[in-house]
Amino acid sequence: MMRHVVLISWVPEVTAEQVRRVESELNALKPLIGGLRDYQIGPDLGIIEGNADFAVVADFRDEDSYLGYRNHPAHRKVIEEAINPIARQRVAVQYRLGPWERPGTGLPGLWPRPRSRACGPQARTGLAAEGVLSSCLHDPSGTP
Repeated sequence: MMRHVVLISWVPEVTAEQVRRVESELNALKPLIGGLRDYQIGPDLGIIEGNADFAVVADFRDEDSYLGYRNHPAHRKVIEEAINPIARQRVAVQYRLGPWERPGTGLPGLWPRPRSRACGPQARTGLAAEGVLSSCLHDPSGTP
């Protein structure tokens, strides 16, 4: 499963009606998208100044399902006609949900942790020597 997150900041002159239109049209996409597991949208609560104004969080069965959503004509129409005219900035990320495997090992991991072949104090240079970054992130002592 994978998650798609979008954060949008509106132009200063955006109206409440325009934002309601975005919400309505995005919600209308739910039944049209195959592989969509969960779909949450909404405006920022305004608790912290400087946040984005609006969020979309969508969970998909797999990458193909996400690409089907991204390229769906109804979704493209919402973006082009309702979102783009009032969006000042848009940022997005897609990431995998659930457990992942360490490449080439078949073993589970918590997050990708790159390692150099040479683990140990002799491998620590630069930021690693200052304790900011370790070439052996799995063990601060440097023991592989």
